Amino acid sequence: MYVSSSGANTNVILAANLEGEYLTTVVSDDLFQVKSLAVDPLRGRLFWSHMSDDLHVIEMSAMDGSGRKVLVSQREDADLISPQSLCMDMDSWRLYWVNVESGKIQYYNFSTSLVQTVPLKHDRPSAAVIYNGLLYYANHEDSAIHVCNKTDGENDLILRHNTGNVLSLRIYDPQIQTGTNPCSVNKGNCSHLCLPVSHIDRVCKCATGYNTDSDDPTKCVGKCLCCSDLSHNDPPPAHVETVVSVPGIKEFLFYSINWELKGMPLNEDNSTQVLGSISRVSMATSIDFHAGIASRHCSNNEIPRYRLAPGSLAPCAIALTLGYPELDYLYWADSDHGTVTRIKRDGTGREVVVEHFESTESIPVDWLTGLAVDWIAGNIYWTDPKFSVIETARLNGSHRYVVVTGNMDRPTSIAVDPVAGYLFWSDAGKEPKLERARLDGTERTVIVNESISSINDIALDYK
Repeated sequence: MYVSSSGANTNVILAANLEGEYLTTVVSDDLFQVKSLAVDPLRGRLFWSHMSDDLHVIEMSAMDGSGRKVLVSQREDADLISPQSLCMDMDSWRLYWVNVESGKIQYYNFSTSLVQTVPLKHDRPSAAVIYNGLLYYANHEDSAIHVCNKTDGENDLILRHNTGNVLSLRIYDPQIQTGTNPCSVNKGNCSHLCLPVSHIDRVCKCATGYNTDSDDPTKCVGKCLCCSDLSHNDPPPAHVETVVSVPGIKEFLFYSINWELKGMPLNEDNSTQVLGSISRVSMATSIDFHAGIASRHCSNNEIPRYRLAPGSLAPCAIALTLGYPELDYLYWADSDHGTVTRIKRDGTGREVVVEHFESTESIPVDWLTGLAVDWIAGNIYWTDPKFSVIETARLNGSHRYVVVTGNMDRPTSIAVDPVAGYLFWSDAGKEPKLERARLDGTERTVIVNESISSINDIALDYK
């Protein structure tokens, strides 16, 4: 699946699987206001229309973004104004589009490398599609959907009246989507995305923030944990899935903008994409992560089996990809929906782990403002200022219970120190304060209650 995203600061073409997982950027340079996309999966080709140097252009590349070239430019074709509704005619090997501003439908013939115009009886087409040798198009002038000959526009018929403001057309017929390419079987053996670049070749592409394994280009590496005394000849521990020499991106800034979750490099000069944007978020008031599990597997490592945060070990000589189901999850609390949701960093495994519901056993979640992950014990904690409670559950939302209640008005932000075994939270009620307790809610203590007002967030310096 290919999508375009155009905004004030972002103009990219993205690829993902049909579930929206393994999101990655395939085209990002010299793009502005991408209007339409089309693909030719049999030949491994991607097409798009956009602005370039203040001119309308249609470009083409392989489906991984390589081999980019301009097919048609407004510099050579004055009718190419606001080209939209790109669609492939697989039978004749033509690319059709609608010039919304000039009111013409044109096509590029790959056999002749020529651009031709379909003479229409109406001059305000808005969308088009080719099917069985016919051109179907929506027209603003008479608010109707028409069908005609795809080459000369003859035998124009109205299929339906009163269909104004049509923006896109497609013909649903399973017989259209036939054929094979190098990604047809088992995703071309790619662990994340398989992108065809011709009828015989394919490229394995990793989700944003992951790197290709230098020893096996079909695999993706997401992070690294280091053992200075472990060599490539040593067998990996039983719980380790692979031993690789290419580290993935270990450290990045994870942030929310209410309706979306994003990531950015810690180096301001680094433009590397580190996280595919996470959408379908309403009001992400608090976020956290669970990076995975590390075990004692080095002779010089005196740390017992427990979870490690990214960056907590030295720079890698050997990277270990750990095979645990709870590996690499990002969590967020959505105060609008009263939910805690998680998703793996590669875009897979999205699920709501805590949600609003009425029952006799649990307090209904209504307004979440704080969230924290205990990466050692494998628990999540959250604050609910409406019911004035702090709750906890396992990472998957099971075994939920209230851990702190009473003597607080409006608990908001929260943080955990799983190594020391402490829970910290802010109370933004009538008497604002910061409190601390053990992770089971015992030994509760007020640590700050003077010279503070409204506390929006708290963070721990673990060092």
